[in-house]
Amino acid sequence: MMKTRIIIADNREDICSGLRKILAQEQDMEIIAEANDTMSAVQLTGKFKPDVVVIDMNLSHKNGIHSIPQIINTMKNVKVLVVSFHSDSRFVVRMLHAGASGYLLKDCVHEELPLAIRKVVSDHIYISPGIAGITNKNIENNLGNSSDEFDIK
Repeated sequence: MMKTRIIIADNREDICSGLRKILAQEQDMEIIAEANDTMSAVQLTGKFKPDVVVIDMNLSHKNGIHSIPQIINTMKNVKVLVVSFHSDSRFVVRMLHAGASGYLLKDCVHEELPLAIRKVVSDHIYISPGIAGITNKNIENNLGNSSDEFDIK
């Protein structure tokens, strides 16, 4: 069985440790590298060719929105899953506009991370159910895509 190859990009060791523990329980997933800043995330994406980069929105004390296009430019078909404590729908829409394939609340990561990774790898957009104000119509209006491309639980 082919495993989903994952890079974790977060500058907080406690978050990385938690993500490692969650993903260690998934037989179809493996963490191939970890980054603690945007530059490392981009370099490791080019070097290891992951399927998914799980990235903190505030990596390196900057807005993660700028790192998304850099990662995607390094490897065109990589999926970027943003993790954040911010539940404002405006953040989500901005991340999706930048090229993210999903947006996951850090508060929900234990319950949702494996599912979110599986969804984005299968070319769906995943958004945490706890995001206020996000609907298929909202995303459709902001991104111009048909709502059947989105998997909002």
